[in-house]
Amino acid sequence: MAFVSHPRRTAAFALWMATAFAVGVAGRGAAERSRRAPAPAESAPDPSGVTAGGEGEMHLVAAAPRTGGAPPATRPSTLRIARSPADLPPLRRPTAVRPLRTPCRPPRRASVHVRSLEDGAVLVASRDRMLVNPASNLKIVTAAAAVELLGPDARLATELWADGTTLYVRGEGDPALLARHLFELLDRASIEVPLSAVDRVVADASAFADDGTPAGYPDADSGDAYLAPVSALSLQFNTVELVPHPGGLAARPVSTAVRIDDRSHVGDGEPRIFVGEDPVGTRILVTGSRRPTARLRARIVDAPRFVAGAIAHMIAQRTGGPPPRVEIGTVPVEARRVATHLSPPLASLAAASLKYSNNFTAEQILRVLGRAHTGQPGTTASGAAAVVQWWRAIGGNPRELVLENGSGLSHATRITTRAIADVLARIADPASPSHALLPSLAVAGWDGTLRHRMPHLEGRIRGKTGTLAGVSALSGIAAGPSGRRAAFSIVQNGVDDIDRARREQDAYVQCLVTHLSAPDGRDAW
Repeated sequence: MAFVSHPRRTAAFALWMATAFAVGVAGRGAAERSRRAPAPAESAPDPSGVTAGGEGEMHLVAAAPRTGGAPPATRPSTLRIARSPADLPPLRRPTAVRPLRTPCRPPRRASVHVRSLEDGAVLVASRDRMLVNPASNLKIVTAAAAVELLGPDARLATELWADGTTLYVRGEGDPALLARHLFELLDRASIEVPLSAVDRVVADASAFADDGTPAGYPDADSGDAYLAPVSALSLQFNTVELVPHPGGLAARPVSTAVRIDDRSHVGDGEPRIFVGEDPVGTRILVTGSRRPTARLRARIVDAPRFVAGAIAHMIAQRTGGPPPRVEIGTVPVEARRVATHLSPPLASLAAASLKYSNNFTAEQILRVLGRAHTGQPGTTASGAAAVVQWWRAIGGNPRELVLENGSGLSHATRITTRAIADVLARIADPASPSHALLPSLAVAGWDGTLRHRMPHLEGRIRGKTGTLAGVSALSGIAAGPSGRRAAFSIVQNGVDDIDRARREQDAYVQCLVTHLSAPDGRDAW
């Protein structure tokens, strides 16, 4: 009996996939990405009917009025942790060590932990208490902490506020905001605000305190989409698609805060993309050669200006006039809210970071968690502190988790495979507050970063991959022929051949699945 319900048969899964795929394209792990990616699919309208002020939403209050000549300061956030870590159920620790009687040989240089989900017995323990770099397997921990602390149904708001001829756009860190959502916001705002009178669009990204490149990311001018910056106000995963047109390349979505410097030529080679700051916001330089129909994707640098510039362009399109100027600021107390967009539920946002290994989404969620944890603008440090506090509160060994960021794109993050299996066992438990994440793990042979791996095990493996230079990881939940389940974590450091490491992992997992139940029907442990 397979434990995975077949995704082809669930309409809800298909609806979610449109959003998840879009999120995955822009921010997947360094070695799990493609620069030539298709345009992000737009997420389906939210069918829940939740409106502003509904249960489970997260909102900032209005900003404080100006004092003296200083810019207005945002009031402290009213967002708080929904559940105290002390109120969460503890980890279910291993009950016994009962070695799995199989010929399965762990991959070389691997830390491995395999645990029965039936009774908690440890089946395989090979260097499982050694601190290793998990790469994107860390996203399992980030997602579980966020969903348990904030609640799976929490949502993030993006709002338009008006004051005279100024339109303010304020965000809470929604990683799934798309261009069409801005169109919808302007539609609602236009009922109360004459858009032709708007001469200024101000971006308020004050919900986060450390916009930009997350800690641990390489400091480079590369335009790779997987290095997209974080911001409380983000759009299209803070990337643009570079589309060929008669004049060279054009950016989509269009923003007055993005300038394309196309010095490439049509040919068979590879293009090179560089990004940097520009007086208007972001400058994208494209050199080298590119195929005539190739669509490229690049990150932007200044996310708040990018969003405000997109709104300014949309206003100009609607009114036929010049685009309003773009500025950075905060919403004043005298402004009135004229439109609100709510993100998908937090569990769905976290799911996108797992199934498609989306770095951007994981880092956004970490800062949202940090903001809730402190009541102050979210930072990498406050988000990491919230995760560590959660880990300790549920009974995790604090020596088994060293956190630098939320995505695992880091050479300083460390964890044990035993700890990863702890979290996976928690996700697999129907009584666990993070059980909502189970469908978020990629299905072998079907979707996400496991789409092309272990196709013969489709329906028996849900997992999360991880890849960095010298690091390859695979962790997840496996079901044997009889339906017996086990949580497993395999992390290899010091790897010089990633493809070979993946083949070794796949062979080992296949062997485990085969032997989770013996051929004669008796348990293999």
